[in-house]
Amino acid sequence: MIPGMSVSVEFVGHACFRIWIDGRPSIVTDPYPPARLGLPPLEPLAADTVIVSSLTDEAHSAVEMVAGSPRVLNALDAARGQPAEIGGQPVVTVEATEARDHPRGPQDNALYAFNAGGLWLMHMGDLGYELTAQELAPFAGKCDALFALAGQRLTPKFAELDRMFQALAPRWIFPMHYELPPLGFGMTSVEEFLAHRPHDPLVRPRHHTIDLPLPAFKAGHPALVVLEPSGYTPDLDDVPSTAAVRSAEGVMMQVELSTDSLGEIEPKITYFGADVDYMLLSLNGRPYHMSDNLYSGLPKVLTGSEPGPPSAIESMYADFGGDRPPLICEPTDDTHVRWECRERST
Repeated sequence: MIPGMSVSVEFVGHACFRIWIDGRPSIVTDPYPPARLGLPPLEPLAADTVIVSSLTDEAHSAVEMVAGSPRVLNALDAARGQPAEIGGQPVVTVEATEARDHPRGPQDNALYAFNAGGLWLMHMGDLGYELTAQELAPFAGKCDALFALAGQRLTPKFAELDRMFQALAPRWIFPMHYELPPLGFGMTSVEEFLAHRPHDPLVRPRHHTIDLPLPAFKAGHPALVVLEPSGYTPDLDDVPSTAAVRSAEGVMMQVELSTDSLGEIEPKITYFGADVDYMLLSLNGRPYHMSDNLYSGLPKVLTGSEPGPPSAIESMYADFGGDRPPLICEPTDDTHVRWECRERST
């Protein structure tokens, strides 16, 4: 990360993200055509650069959705020898194709990574199969954030993604290209992706944009970052969403406790609330650091006594600091494993 420079990631929808640098809309990836995908109209996106995995897949190359006259980079051309750079650094690419059983026949595209504000952001394009660690080697050390295909329809299956994630070693995984009605096309939902990786920290703000970098929540595990699309309002009646349901009930944070092999308590946090300056979660009097700015995930231990097993925890609170009221956390059953946290009025 370049000191003094801010980087934010906005999920527009499907495989499209917009990168903000120092508060300016700078880069759009794989824009989609709303009407073609059965989505509502989308206001043209402001950005200086648009990069696409190919110019032949209309679901990933709707450059007309970017306002003005942006610079257009085709990652497939770059993979075939045409140089491309963003922010003075070369775009890293690997040529690939869609799934061999694609209904219209597989088309070529490319995975790509670019540097934004000192962070490497990698996009999986419209890859249709698993790539080996050797094939992914050009991205070594160039995958801080991974925009990952998560819908399993004509894209890698979860087990194949696991092996690719291990090779790429991202710090943060942003799921994309999954079922989120009215967008479907036989893809699986993000909930299924999350259920497949239960041990990864989960960051799930009820928003479309998040600031990077995020804290290192759990050694050896990437954080899963699930954003809401800015390009349309999902029909959540068709896809159960814990975050949406809990948020509607006034729950701002959920905590699920487990115990690792050494007997240490491992809280997994799902946070849905508003802006946070600072938050502490207390378990048996042991404070855990939860957030430096807007978001939370697996905590870091600061001080306090040794924790007991989850069933021994009797109280929990979350303090946001400043003028914001604290959250009061209560167990959802007598096992004291799952907790829900609500605001306490001042």
